[in-house]
Amino acid sequence: TRSSGLEFALNARETAPGGASRDMFVDNPSAAMSGGLAVAVPGALRGYRALLDTFGTSLEWSVLFEDAIRLARNGFPLGFFQADALKSLEQDIFTNENMRNVYWNTRTNTTYKEGETLVQKDLADTLENIAKQGVDYFYEGEFAQGMEEEIQKQKGLMTTADLSSYKVVWNRTTTARLSGGSVLHSVPPPGSGAVLAHILGIMDGYRDNATGRLADDSLTAHRFVESCKFAYAKRSQLGDSAFVDVTKLVDQMTSSDHTDRTRKKIRDDRTFGPSYYSGLRAFRQDHGTSHLSLLDENGDAIAVTATINTYFGSQVVFRGVVLNNHMDDFSIPGESNAWGLSSSEPNYVLPGKRPMSSTAPSVVVDRNGDVELVLGAPGCQDHLRRRLGDMRCLWQDRSIKDAIDSPRIHHQWLPNEVDVEQNVSEVTIKYLEQKGHKVVVSSGPLSFLGGIERWNGRIFANYDFRRGGSSDGD
Repeated sequence: TRSSGLEFALNARETAPGGASRDMFVDNPSAAMSGGLAVAVPGALRGYRALLDTFGTSLEWSVLFEDAIRLARNGFPLGFFQADALKSLEQDIFTNENMRNVYWNTRTNTTYKEGETLVQKDLADTLENIAKQGVDYFYEGEFAQGMEEEIQKQKGLMTTADLSSYKVVWNRTTTARLSGGSVLHSVPPPGSGAVLAHILGIMDGYRDNATGRLADDSLTAHRFVESCKFAYAKRSQLGDSAFVDVTKLVDQMTSSDHTDRTRKKIRDDRTFGPSYYSGLRAFRQDHGTSHLSLLDENGDAIAVTATINTYFGSQVVFRGVVLNNHMDDFSIPGESNAWGLSSSEPNYVLPGKRPMSSTAPSVVVDRNGDVELVLGAPGCQDHLRRRLGDMRCLWQDRSIKDAIDSPRIHHQWLPNEVDVEQNVSEVTIKYLEQKGHKVVVSSGPLSFLGGIERWNGRIFANYDFRRGGSSDGD
């Protein structure tokens, strides 16, 4: 908050059920993706309630649901991105009765298409009850009992005891100081704020001493890729801080001395194989998300990211609510990837544990404590892919729109390849290849980003044309 100068991170990440165990997916890894076993204990509603109780205004809880209830009950025209997501799971939706009843257009005998109206009456009823009765409607009583029965019918573990005992966690943010007085605030593990801090900290050292600007050229693209490789390799050693002691590693990743040492390992003339970057373990990828960036008239900022992981999560649907498949975000013992690296032990399943996430909602403030940027990304690996957007706003004098619209480059250490969007210049692609990078041109968008920028006393907001969205304000 601007008045107090304090910053907080609210962790409402899903947790493993009490009956979960370290080896539960060893013999059947696909069970972590869909079905009852894939469902982790949801935390989002408890998180929103805690946020409103701590920082909210006089706005009533029920008012927050009015638009969502109206859209679910009356329907809304699907956007291109939503329609594409439905199409990608057409067969799964058709064979899943609960999903077919909502997402299958019986008139056209396929999933709903862009521009067609999607109505979700069961979801509207559920939201209406939560609005009237509060979050306990979801976590306790008849609804919770019914959800337990549906999940266990699909061989899941979650119980009403897991739901009623769920608690959010308040932390201080993971913080990194950048040259020029700017300060980055993001989320601690199991979020990936330390990863983005490490990337920005490394790249901060490449800015021109006189102007403070970061060059916008192919060499910067190479350095950015190398920074990502070092940061992602360290991510493989992180886990839920309530179960794994990651204090020393996070301190290293956010310290200027450590980022200076890492920067010295980057060669401008070449890249290296995965082992050079000190990553010890492979990590599982996470997926689809939604994000909201907020900045109010008092200068208070909130970056909110929520996810059920992949499109339509576990594909378990109860009274209109599509449940997550966040158990897939945990690592599986004995599982090695295509590069022979063992799975990440700090991210193994334990009862009550939160899996690692690539989410990194963030706020950047200037030397006076005023907000410069509020940023986040829907699509979980996208949270870290968007770092180039952060740098373009902060250090290349790009507007928030220009930064978000610009072509993207990404490397996540493994697989050992640089992903680029189709409109990345051929000059940059050839330059990276000359340094030894394997470059893969993506057939679609690499990531999605939305954010707010304060510049010259004015506020600008933009959403990503790649996915769609909206900006609003007075």
